[in-house]
Amino acid sequence: MTRRMNWIRAGMAKSGNFENRPEQMLCASIIREIFPPSYVIDTEYKVMELKEIDEIIPKIAVLDIAIIPRGLFGRKIGVRMMGKIHEGRKQQMKDEDQRVLLEGNDWLVFDFWYDHVPELWEPKKYSEDQIKRAIHRELLKDTTTSNP
Repeated sequence: MTRRMNWIRAGMAKSGNFENRPEQMLCASIIREIFPPSYVIDTEYKVMELKEIDEIIPKIAVLDIAIIPRGLFGRKIGVRMMGKIHEGRKQQMKDEDQRVLLEGNDWLVFDFWYDHVPELWEPKKYSEDQIKRAIHRELLKDTTTSNP
């Protein structure tokens, strides 16, 4: 693991990646249909005030989609849309550090990989029902593995 990680904010800002992408917006709209209104579904959600886990100290983590229960009960869920850029060794280390931080701060993290959920990256090739089933499938997966 890498130390003193401020790469999350710096990397996102450097790449100008504060915009919603089509696969992210499609996924968020379907998640809004799946979860009851007692959950807030937000995109490009900034997770702040993370406590240090394994000497990793970021100031902020940006989730592609956050699923947050209103009220006192329920666990916060983060969905990360993992495109091809996340395949590189360095990026995988950063992604794993972010996962450790989020899970250590009581987030449940799901990674939606472009090659395992092509329905989101190429929606014209699939029916709406197939896309919804793909999201259900991913949300029911065991989250202890990063890239199944």
